[in-house]
Amino acid sequence: MIGGFNGENRERSVHIFNTHTDEWLPGPEMQYRRSTLGVALLDKKIYAIGGFDGQSGLMTAESLDLLTNTWSMIAPMSVRRSSVASCSLNNYIYASELNSIQNQERINDFFMISIVSIK
Repeated sequence: MIGGFNGENRERSVHIFNTHTDEWLPGPEMQYRRSTLGVALLDKKIYAIGGFDGQSGLMTAESLDLLTNTWSMIAPMSVRRSSVASCSLNNYIYASELNSIQNQERINDFFMISIVSIK
């Protein structure tokens, strides 16, 4: 579980489910508070994309390196986005903002983030 809303505040928290012990364990906190974010897995990294911080949609995105267990900021998006759905396919992360309102018009926006793998 990554980010979210506890009824009062947006969260930076990460909780990892251990399938062997059937328990939730705390993980490293994100750098930004986010709810309604998109999450995708690619090349041993988990990406947290956009979301809502309680005030506005976010342009920021960050990645959790599963080998070092640390979060790093990646390039921001060109616009703020919340209510994000995302997935990875063929070395790309695809994300869609669901039912957003921009410039007083209802839109379903689609965007793609290209991730370059450094090995």
